[in-house]
Amino acid sequence: MVVFAGVAPDAGLTVAQVTVLATMMLIAHAIPVEASIARQAGASFRTMAALRIGGALLLGALLNLGYTLTGTLQQSNRALWTPPPRDPSWLGWAHGEMRNLVYIFLIILFLLILMRVLEHFGIIAAMIRLLRPLLTLLGISDRAAPLAMVGMTLGLTYGGGLIIQEARAGELSRSDVFCALALLGLCHSFIEDTLLMLVIGGHLSGTLAARTAFALLITWLLAALLRRLPEAVLDRWFFGPRP
Repeated sequence: MVVFAGVAPDAGLTVAQVTVLATMMLIAHAIPVEASIARQAGASFRTMAALRIGGALLLGALLNLGYTLTGTLQQSNRALWTPPPRDPSWLGWAHGEMRNLVYIFLIILFLLILMRVLEHFGIIAAMIRLLRPLLTLLGISDRAAPLAMVGMTLGLTYGGGLIIQEARAGELSRSDVFCALALLGLCHSFIEDTLLMLVIGGHLSGTLAARTAFALLITWLLAALLRRLPEAVLDRWFFGPRP
C-alpha cells in the first residue's frame, strides 16, 4: 500500500485498473508465509502457491475483460488517502516513507479495532452462521466449515492455525483440509483487507463480490476434482506431509 500510494498519483490509473490490481493483491500476497501455513496443515506448498498466483492472474484478466467490455469504472481513480507532495532528496524520501508507514499503521489499527467491535456485537458470528450451509455445499464438511469461516473473516493465520490444530488431532480429512485452505487462500480477511483496498481506490465489485464468488467457484471445482482423482495423484500434487 505504501509503494502504491507513492506511485499511483502519477500513473493515471482508472478505477477499473486499480480494482484489478487490488483484487490480485488480495488473492496473491505473502505467499511464502501463508503457503507455509497451508503446508503445516497438510496441503502442498507448491500447489497452494500456484493456486493463488494463478487465481490472481485469472481473476485479474477476467475483471479487466469485464470492465473493458462493459465500459464500467473507467473514470480516473481517486484514492481515499494519498500521500502529501514529496521532497525529492534522499532525506525527504526517507521522511515521507516513514510518514506513509505511520498513516498505514493507523489505518490498519483502526480496522483491527473495528474487527474487535464486530466480534463483540456478534456480527462476525452471524456471518459464519449464514455462510456455513454454503460451505457445506462446496464439499467442506460441517467440522471444517466453521474453521474456514474464521479464516475468511479474521484471516488465514487465524483460520489456518485452527485447521492445523484440528488436522493434527485427526479431526479433519485431508480433502477437507485442502478445500478449506484453498478457499482461505483465495478469499481471507474479507472485511479488513477489503477495506484496505477501498482506501487506495479499489471497487467492491472486484475486491469483494468477484473475489468471493471466484473463491467459492474454484473451491467447488477443486472439491469435485479431489473426489475423482486417485490417491497417488492426490498425495503427489495436492497433499503435503501429514501434520
